Amino acid sequence: MSSPLASLLSGLSSPDAPTRTAAEAYHATQLSASPQSHITLLVSGLASPPHLSFCCVLLRPLLLSHPSHFGCSSAAALAASPLFLSAAAPLRSPATPPYPARRLCHLLGSLAATCADPAPLLGLAAELLPGEGARALFLLECCLDYAPGKVWAPASKDALLGLLSRPPEPGTAENLQASVAAQVALIQAAAAPSNPDAATDPALLSAQLLSPLLSATSSLLQSHPSAPASLRALQSLSEASLSSPAFFACTPAAATATLTAFAAAATAAALPPDVRRAALTILVNLLPTLRKSKTVSLLPLSAPAGPLAACVELMRDGASDDLQGWSEDPVSFHSDALSYDDDDSSLAAAELLEAFAHDLPAKETFPTLLPMAEALMGGDWKGKRAGLECLGRMLSAAPVSFSRYLPTTTAAALAALADANPRVAFQGLQLAGQVCNLTASPEQDSAVQKAHAPALAAAIGRLVASPVLKVANAACGALVSFCRGSSNDNVVSRELVEPLLGPLLAALSEGVLSRLSQTEEEGVCVLAASGINALACLADAAGPAFAPHYAAFMPGLLQCMTANLDAAGAVVSRAAEENGVGNVRGAAMEAATIIGKAVGGREGPFLRDAETVMQLVMSLLAAANGSYQAERDAAKAGRPYSAPPLPISMEKAQRCAARISGIMEESFSQFMPAVLPHLLRQAKQKNEMSVSDGDEAGLEATMNGDVERDADAGTEALTMKIPGVGIKKLTINTSVVQEKSAAARALTEHACALGAHFGPYVKLCVSALQPLVSFQYSSEVRVSGAQALAPVFDGACALAVDPSHPAYAKVSGASGIPQQLLGSIVNTLVKQIEEERNDPETLLEVAVALSDVTRSAFVYTFEDMAGKHCAVLANNEARSLVTKLTSLVGECLERRRMLFNGQAEAGDDEDEWQEYQEALDGESDILTPLVDSIGYTLKSGGGAQFVGVFESVLAPTFGKLLTSAGNVDVRARFAAVCLFDDAVEFLGPEAAARYAPMLLPGVLEGMASDDLELKQAAVYGVAQIVRQAPAAIEAVAGQVAQSLCELINTGAADEDEVSLIENAVSAVASMVVFRGAPFSGVVGQQLGMVKELVLNNFPLTDDETEAHICHDRFADMVEIGDASCVGTVEALARTMAIIGKVIKCCDDGENLALPSTLARFAGLLGKLQQNANAAAAWAMLEGDVQGAIGKAVQTGAAERGVATITP
Repeated sequence: MSSPLASLLSGLSSPDAPTRTAAEAYHATQLSASPQSHITLLVSGLASPPHLSFCCVLLRPLLLSHPSHFGCSSAAALAASPLFLSAAAPLRSPATPPYPARRLCHLLGSLAATCADPAPLLGLAAELLPGEGARALFLLECCLDYAPGKVWAPASKDALLGLLSRPPEPGTAENLQASVAAQVALIQAAAAPSNPDAATDPALLSAQLLSPLLSATSSLLQSHPSAPASLRALQSLSEASLSSPAFFACTPAAATATLTAFAAAATAAALPPDVRRAALTILVNLLPTLRKSKTVSLLPLSAPAGPLAACVELMRDGASDDLQGWSEDPVSFHSDALSYDDDDSSLAAAELLEAFAHDLPAKETFPTLLPMAEALMGGDWKGKRAGLECLGRMLSAAPVSFSRYLPTTTAAALAALADANPRVAFQGLQLAGQVCNLTASPEQDSAVQKAHAPALAAAIGRLVASPVLKVANAACGALVSFCRGSSNDNVVSRELVEPLLGPLLAALSEGVLSRLSQTEEEGVCVLAASGINALACLADAAGPAFAPHYAAFMPGLLQCMTANLDAAGAVVSRAAEENGVGNVRGAAMEAATIIGKAVGGREGPFLRDAETVMQLVMSLLAAANGSYQAERDAAKAGRPYSAPPLPISMEKAQRCAARISGIMEESFSQFMPAVLPHLLRQAKQKNEMSVSDGDEAGLEATMNGDVERDADAGTEALTMKIPGVGIKKLTINTSVVQEKSAAARALTEHACALGAHFGPYVKLCVSALQPLVSFQYSSEVRVSGAQALAPVFDGACALAVDPSHPAYAKVSGASGIPQQLLGSIVNTLVKQIEEERNDPETLLEVAVALSDVTRSAFVYTFEDMAGKHCAVLANNEARSLVTKLTSLVGECLERRRMLFNGQAEAGDDEDEWQEYQEALDGESDILTPLVDSIGYTLKSGGGAQFVGVFESVLAPTFGKLLTSAGNVDVRARFAAVCLFDDAVEFLGPEAAARYAPMLLPGVLEGMASDDLELKQAAVYGVAQIVRQAPAAIEAVAGQVAQSLCELINTGAADEDEVSLIENAVSAVASMVVFRGAPFSGVVGQQLGMVKELVLNNFPLTDDETEAHICHDRFADMVEIGDASCVGTVEALARTMAIIGKVIKCCDDGENLALPSTLARFAGLLGKLQQNANAAAAWAMLEGDVQGAIGKAVQTGAAERGVATITP
């Protein structure tokens, strides 16, 4: 008859689920009813070899949940406790096998975390060290991992150092590896001590421990080069080099010893490749710290026989020799295009090479690597492949420095594309794609791509038809890169694609797309989906130029979209689905919508085919809803349910529906009642991350880059060692995460497309989206949730101010919804911005969303009346928001200051300088929406109620940034000038009089700046000072007017300067031209010339607000018969042209004049026809302007009593 303990353990490990469930219930019941006796039972199992390991596993969590039952309140109590004594006994016994011994060490490490004083544990390690060195050292490692604050403490530091600084005896592989691992645990504990009293100077620790650590490592590698222990030791050191780089680089001597030791290991041909790669990894991890500290020369790393050469050697030799196996290895939807199991060693070495090339100056690495690459490409196929890989890694690592080699690199890629060896051609395709995607120097990139575009297109097109699926698939990927290019809008210029469109489409048709009928072959579905994606990218890049080819491809895509589906959208043959036909259908659906958008959207031929796509989307939604209901019914009945897979993934269907909504716009409203519930259900799904005990096998797998995936459950798991906690396994449902993000992105597209028509769904969507903004498990979900809130809120605003809209009557209290939502949305977004300080990319996107929301609240006004905003923050809300944003702006400016310092230290390293510049640009991108949000809040809540906020929060911070005397950062000055511009314009006459004198020095200096945005803000500020507080600028009015005239005469060099010139026109017109202008006298006899200058630049089209003001004041000039407007035939013709162009632009949807101004224009036209020069002036007008004038007058003639103007 088995004992109670044996019965319990047998039940817990039973493969029979009911037996296991019963045992788990018994275990939980005993813990609750009699915890002490149950713990005693488990402790007794430590004396039984068959039960030892399992009892260790069960006892470890109990140490955390029931610490009082183990009696370890002091060192003496710990030494006498049953658990310590029961665990120590088998640990002392040489007969205990290694695995149970390690379980015991983990258990005692957990005990160290819960006891008051771990001294007995250290004593046990000291006792074991002479005979059982590996166990003793692993025990110390576990104690340091689980309880770093207690073990690395003042009372035990010396004892620990004494134990770990002595060489292990005997020098077996296990003892040496355990010594290294334990020392690494100590280094990591000392680097971030839980106990502040245990803080240690890295230099002091390094002086005591580095030499024995390197000695143990060297001994291990020399005596046991191929032992698994050697690799494990270097992997431990790799962790330490990441978490505690200062230990290795705190002094020149330490850095030199470290570099020498690991460079020797990396270049030792006798060591196995994985061990050499581990040594290279350590060097790579330490490089950033070594470069920054400048304590040692790094030139040996770039030496011809140094670590760089080792990377190249491992990269070449690590590639598989099995050319046929590689060629026949099928491509997969779930694997990386570069992945091939037998190439893992080569790929890892290539990644290390890229890291070295990134962190070392190009002037040191390129002289070594370029000759190596050239030599390799003159050899066999493995050499050619490695040489091309080397060039690609250099290009990725140092794009600025490498850009000068682009022509020769492109030539090398083209040569490789013509090579008969498929592996060389494949690598050539990878390099060609990198050349197309390079973004280091847009001007040079564009020139290179244009020069080689025909040859690249032809070579890629040939390989699309390669019989080797991997090569054909890679060719499709290279074609996508060719279409996207390196331009900022992610699509290469249409001028480059259009001449090549026909040949490339022919290559796709005759190559990849011709195999659509062979989808039963393994890998062909992957290739078909890639080909369809490439077709979509070509269409996207070509735009309307694709229209002649629409009829040749769209029917096939629509047919492909429904392959193996019946009329209801259900799968006909499940067996035919096994090779991934569903992915091909999804690719076809997406390509159809991308092409439809490219050829003209609503105005193009796709509108009729969009209905066909939406029919399939609706069938997919119906199937998904049916599965959801069946799952709920099964859950209620307590039975399992597994939903059948959809014919096309819902994520792709949602993207297509969202794209179609952008094409159909308000016509898509008919589909929203069916589309929206599914999106909201996905957005609201619950997702929990579970944390459980991990094991060493899982930890090793994670360290090797392997992710544990459960396709059925949709989960991914990682195992990690957490200091003070131990080895833990983190599992998250990634499918739910992806679905949440996809739903939010789809809602963004629908809200943008539908505008006010989205109004009926706003409240439902906001309640679903706000929790996503703070979703802790995924920044992608947080970003997509924040991005969706902005257009959803905009839809509410658009509907609120338009009572004539058909959806207005359907929404109860539509006019008040923006006001109801604004405070909550703003609070959600700004709170998350504060949480994203360590994630600049997410911070930026959430900040942009906040800026968009506050802009919508400002822009939409009731009855188009200034100041009657549809939503306004309460004064306390506005103060809180502005205070938080001002603090964030300060942090952003401080980060920019540090980046400027780093950039100055970069010296002649072009790539490092560029990386600093990109980081500065990133911070500038963050600064813009933060300041914009403040500005929109100021303008929406402007007036006396906001003056206090500006005076107490904004003026003290931004006032000192207005000029270079307060801050050399141009972006800071730009932000300050913008906010003071707004204060003068919107906060009322008293505030304008107070802040205009503060703004003026910033304006004067800004007008002379080389920074376009600062100059434009300064010129805009002039106009506001002139209108709101002219006395502030009186002393320099003449100087300012002259500067503005000179600026206008210079003209706009490009589109970016149009706003600047128009703002200058508006400013000088307000100063000296318009009726009642305060400074018309400062230009003296030149007033007529200034008027000509202003009117020759009318109408204004870029800034609606300034256009409204200036066009209305222009009507004043016409009304009073100003000679510059009506004095000559030419002047009268110009006046008519200005009025006609404004009217035409307004008819075309551009808001360049208020309705009252347009009414004045119509009335003035009637008066102008009485002018003696009217017929001659009319004849000078362009036809479209004549048409606009005639239409305007005819439309309103009956209402206004204005006769039609005729020649």
